[in-house]
Amino acid sequence: MNPTVIITGASQGIGKATALKFAHHGYNVVLAARESDRLEAAASEVRALGREVLAISTDVKDPKQVDELIKKAIAHFDKIDILINNAGIFAFGPVEEFSLNDWQQVINTNLWGYIHTINALLPYFLKQGNGKIVKVIHHLSVYALIF
Repeated sequence: MNPTVIITGASQGIGKATALKFAHHGYNVVLAARESDRLEAAASEVRALGREVLAISTDVKDPKQVDELIKKAIAHFDKIDILINNAGIFAFGPVEEFSLNDWQQVINTNLWGYIHTINALLPYFLKQGNGKIVKVIHHLSVYALIF
């Protein structure tokens, strides 16, 4: 049985590149991201490498969606070996232009999304007796306020 990796934020950038690298090394891949069109395009690239892939539209800010992601991944592949927590967003520009909603979106994705995936998958890893979790760090870019 081939090992299986779940990658959040897998529809583009680092997440997509990571998915392709794992597929190239023989892993089954579970792709999770919000934008289903980009997610399916990434899944097609993984399939082109001859690997089995499951693409699940997921917003990591929503713990119910994350729980469903994990349940579907386990049901499909029977075993999960690695979680790559890559989903992340950033805010860029003058900090005085950020709204509270901007800050909440960043924190809810970059922090709570990470917590939701671990909360959903950790009991499975503990029962299984192994598993790896990798967090890709995304930086919040802001400019200093100068008066």
